[in-house]
Amino acid sequence: MEYVNDLLKGSLSAQRIFQERLKWASASPEMKAALVLVDSRSFNLADDQGNVIRALVPLIDLLNTFVPLTSTGSWNCWFRGNLQEGALLQAECPITEGSELVHCYSDFSSPELWATYGFLPLEAMESSHEAPLISLPLGELKLISQAKKILQPRHWLDERTLAFEIPWDAEDGGPLFTVLNCMANGQQDRVQNILRERLQTALLASQQAEEALLAPTSGPHAAFKAALQQAALQLLHNERPLLEEELELLEG
Repeated sequence: MEYVNDLLKGSLSAQRIFQERLKWASASPEMKAALVLVDSRSFNLADDQGNVIRALVPLIDLLNTFVPLTSTGSWNCWFRGNLQEGALLQAECPITEGSELVHCYSDFSSPELWATYGFLPLEAMESSHEAPLISLPLGELKLISQAKKILQPRHWLDERTLAFEIPWDAEDGGPLFTVLNCMANGQQDRVQNILRERLQTALLASQQAEEALLAPTSGPHAAFKAALQQAALQLLHNERPLLEEELELLEG
């Protein structure tokens, strides 16, 4: 787990997602291998109560998945199904004979794609679901009490630190500005200063993590570690533009 944390040091969103997926890290090697094999090849199916479970669907998992890369188009089929009626692969557009069936597994950010299916393309993604996190420490107990009344569990990193998705939580009227206004007593200059500092902190962490990931690997499994570092670098490159754009909007 320590190695994973170091690998993902520049991305709070990736740290959170991988920590959730690795809750079973203390299991035996055989159990971990089995869980990875099943989870990376399974799909979500809903029962009649609306509960979602993971299910293996033979053949469909053999199709290549669409990834929203800057150089590619789109998918041409989509998976749908439930426990009562079974699974269906449905065409999303006309498909000509001889064309490859490309399936959109799900709408994922870079960390979610990597954590769920075990890969991340080494090319820039254009995912509308990309959402890097910024942290916001809360010092006063009064602020913590106020935040607990208005925020969802996903907004908490720990008992005294909040996490917000960029850009979604930073929209006008969003939860980030609600909390910032409480912290700054409605003083807009102070709101902007706090947000600027948190964005700059996130960007600095991303840049410092990139420098560390560029270091050459050595020792056992050096080639495998180098491949993981390349994926972690691409994840940072996919997330960083959103932080930079938010900072530009603030400065503009």
